[in-house]
Amino acid sequence: VEALLRFSQTQSKPGMDSVNIAAVIYDLFLVNVGRMEEWDITAEADIDEECRVIGNENDLRLALSHLFDNALMAMKSGGEVRIAIQPIEGGAVGITIADTGEGMSEEVRLRAFDPFYSTRSSEKHSSGVGLTLVHQIVTEHKGRVVIESVLDVGTKVSIYLPGAPTLSRS
Repeated sequence: VEALLRFSQTQSKPGMDSVNIAAVIYDLFLVNVGRMEEWDITAEADIDEECRVIGNENDLRLALSHLFDNALMAMKSGGEVRIAIQPIEGGAVGITIADTGEGMSEEVRLRAFDPFYSTRSSEKHSSGVGLTLVHQIVTEHKGRVVIESVLDVGTKVSIYLPGAPTLSRS
């Protein structure tokens, strides 16, 4: 419901602040640890905790939550989710969520950001706006999102956002 409400909002400029993106990711791990244990999903993280992005924390949390949820849903029979947060040349920050799940065909990957497009059956409670919302939020943050996927191998979603200046300690 939250995703549908956010998706239907007019494109107003969200309040932008410096966001500790590592803290957002750690929160997602904590919220999902029970489901990961139940589904035999392991996690690997390569997180530069100094990376901060310019953005609206609530919107970024929602976008990353959708990506994390998609990764877990693709691996209900076990697997591994890998998350990386690293500085990118030019002051940007790269956030990657990769899974060893079912992957997507090229046709599905090309339509992944289409509104109301879903490959999940209706009993899995998919509205088809999750990746559309991710794309919308990342675009509003002057970033970009890239999906790489191989059917029966897994999916990697990379988000590139403007980095926030860090305070140097002297």
